[in-house]
Amino acid sequence: DFDDTLYNTRQLKKELLEIAKLHNISEELFAKTYQKISQAYTPKKHLEEILKQLTLDSKDKQNLDIQINKILKQFEDLFTTQKSAKRLFPFTHNFLKLAKKCTKKLILLSNLLLRPNIARHRNINFSFTFFNKK
Repeated sequence: DFDDTLYNTRQLKKELLEIAKLHNISEELFAKTYQKISQAYTPKKHLEEILKQLTLDSKDKQNLDIQINKILKQFEDLFTTQKSAKRLFPFTHNFLKLAKKCTKKLILLSNLLLRPNIARHRNINFSFTFFNKK
C-alpha cells in the first residue's frame, strides 16, 4: 500500500488544508468536500466541489471565482516531483530499489489521490492497481 506506508498522504492532506484555510475555506468544508470526491481526487475536482457547496451571494461567489485559479495552482504545486519527494518516508527509496531487483511480480495498492505521484515511479517493475474504497 502506497498511502501512509511509502508516502505520507496525511501530510499531503494537511498541506492542502493549510492552503484552503489561507483562502478562508473552513476545515469542515474542506473535509466534507474532500471525502465526497476522494475516490477520484484531483485538486480541480476538489475546488469545484467546494464551490458547489458554498452558499454565497453572487458578488461573493464572483470574488471567489477569481481566487480559484490561484488556489488551484497552489494545490497542484503540492503534487510536483520535488514536493512529493519530501513526503516519501525515509525507507521508501531503498524499498523501491530492492523491489526493482525482485523477480516476483509486485503489486502496489493506492487510492486515486496519489496516482500522479505513483506514475513517477513507473520505471520500476510494478503492477499499479488502484482500488476505490466503498
